[in-house]
Amino acid sequence: MRRVVFVSDIFARGGASVWLRRLCRHLPAEGWACKLIIAEPVLPYDDDWSDWPCEREILRRHYSLQALVHSTADAIRTFSPHVVAVGAPWNTAALAMRYLYASYRHTARFVETVIVEHEEQYERLRANTDIAVSVAACTDDTVSRIESDIPRLRGRVRRFWFPVPYGQGMQGKGGGRGPLRIAYLGRLVQQQKRVFDLPPLLDALAPKGVDFTLTLIGDGADRAALERRLAMSRGRERVRLLGWLPSEKALEALAASDVQLLVSGWEGQPISTLEAMALGVVPVVTDLPGLRELIRDGTSGFLLPVGDMETFASVLAGLAADRERLHRMARAARESVPERARMDVAVRDFSVLLDEAAEAPLPTPKPVAYPPTRMDRLHVPRFMQELKRRCLGQSVY
Repeated sequence: MRRVVFVSDIFARGGASVWLRRLCRHLPAEGWACKLIIAEPVLPYDDDWSDWPCEREILRRHYSLQALVHSTADAIRTFSPHVVAVGAPWNTAALAMRYLYASYRHTARFVETVIVEHEEQYERLRANTDIAVSVAACTDDTVSRIESDIPRLRGRVRRFWFPVPYGQGMQGKGGGRGPLRIAYLGRLVQQQKRVFDLPPLLDALAPKGVDFTLTLIGDGADRAALERRLAMSRGRERVRLLGWLPSEKALEALAASDVQLLVSGWEGQPISTLEAMALGVVPVVTDLPGLRELIRDGTSGFLLPVGDMETFASVLAGLAADRERLHRMARAARESVPERARMDVAVRDFSVLLDEAAEAPLPTPKPVAYPPTRMDRLHVPRFMQELKRRCLGQSVY
């Protein structure tokens, strides 16, 4: 059996953790033993590991990038993988691979991943064209952009799909005259997810007389601030905040909803939207490239301008008033889930991607070069930087 290591620098509960959990559970059936390395945990989230389906290693906190990279490299080397893949995309994994190639003549192949559409991802890819034998990208738009903007990676970019269970939850979708059941499933953070747009959405819904409930499923750094803002919003009594739930429980809560709400400023192709559509939940989401690949606007969901909560409120009011249309759209959403996103197909496709990577020629990497920090530019000695991080509990990034 071949072996793959997934390295995640910063592991927060969200789409990346759901994706990695499903891969690690199902890839062994495709001939791949898995290990997960958490190189730079922000929070321990011990309950998230309680039933993790493969070997995992959470590295102790490091306060210098070099120490973090060496520790990551040691954790990789002990598993003797054929392939090392980036889980949550940052740069520790690439630096660890450079160190392994230079110091141990390691033969594992390195696979980059792009799971969100953000300029930082492309900067990382440009820096690692010499060692990435393959790049796994989660949207067709991302594949095209990488091959256009980074010519050295042409021929090495592969599309993958997040694996989602294809649920049975169509019963009652859009039926009845009760409140419109809206669900948000994701991290509660303002950066990227724009969760502070939710209180203005409540205020925009209030004068329209919409009967609704809003269920928030997730956790994150901005939860407390969001709760304070929601408490001052009209319609606050209609909001339930469930916090973080294990994937199965989160899907149950999502399946009990009519609408999936997403107000992000940037995404890749959100696994929560794929899950919602598979359950017959209508996505009302921001108009972003990865979502355009999934949703026919007005037929299987709605694609709306980022930050335009008045338009979001109008669409939700229309769905609340026209339950027959809501039911039609729920069925269209479920039927629109691509075959390649279904659990067994998506996992099999990713195993093929790993097979190809394992057979690729070994790269000729450049030497390890640690990127300068802001304090480097101020000529602060490295030992003083490490002392500052240790005293303040700061990340090396």
